[in-house]
Amino acid sequence: VAAPTATALPGVPPIKSAGFEPGQAIVTVLTGLPVQDLRGERAQAIAALTDAPQATLAVVRQDVLQNLPSSPALSGLRVVAPLFAEPVQAWVRVDSSVRRWRDVGAATVDIGRDRGDSQIARSLPRDLFGAPEWVNPSDHWRSLSDAQALAALRRGDVDAVLRVRASPLTAEAQAAVARGTLRALTLDPGESARVLGRYVSTPAPGVRSLRTAGVMDFLVVQGGDGEARERLAVDALRSLCAAHPALIAAAGSNWAMFRPDQTLPAGRPYAAASTSTATACAAQVAGRPQQAGKSPP
Repeated sequence: VAAPTATALPGVPPIKSAGFEPGQAIVTVLTGLPVQDLRGERAQAIAALTDAPQATLAVVRQDVLQNLPSSPALSGLRVVAPLFAEPVQAWVRVDSSVRRWRDVGAATVDIGRDRGDSQIARSLPRDLFGAPEWVNPSDHWRSLSDAQALAALRRGDVDAVLRVRASPLTAEAQAAVARGTLRALTLDPGESARVLGRYVSTPAPGVRSLRTAGVMDFLVVQGGDGEARERLAVDALRSLCAAHPALIAAAGSNWAMFRPDQTLPAGRPYAAASTSTATACAAQVAGRPQQAGKSPP
């Protein structure tokens, strides 16, 4: 597949209704450009990025990106832009004895079947309390599907459900919180400082709830030669900027924080040719009024 030129941009296809998973929205709006969703486990991302003979785009989560190996096969990888923070979320029953994140250490927690999300979940005790892991983790972790998780929580088979990525499950859980049947865990100030200072990006100062913070996702380019990568980075940014109003409509709380000119810590260099495009896009995004009912977090 030849690297696209700066004049051959895809149009903005329609995006699904509000609540559309934001990572999949990227794949939708970058139709016509080579892009992969690699937000899963580290080994999967390494294999896919290493096996990229031609310039290709990928969405990679911050914790994975910062821990990619320094190998010749990945030496050409460049960051295009930070995208959005995926919320780290946890819910318990309203009558649960789990009142704080500290209580999770003795609880039975469903961490889902997405291996990337599970890695984040396993690191939380260390990041929150300095503990290497939960005591007897096999006794405390469950890996249920989204379809099973909330039913197990309501039955009492698990004490809490923890997820990183937005999904129909998270929308259903948030609706249950609004109805008063579930409760979302929030961090105390000390816990917040430890977690947010380690790997969680906040959309606004003073965030204390992991429901409104998240693990940052980045768009990267890899493979091919340097010129092809830089061209593809520019094309991707221009497409994302053009699609921004549709992205806000589909997943507003994530895309409202999109600032492509920010060089957030990623552990890899940024694409040089996309700098001016990112600056122009950020100015354009910042100048757009928010849609009714949508506001930055």
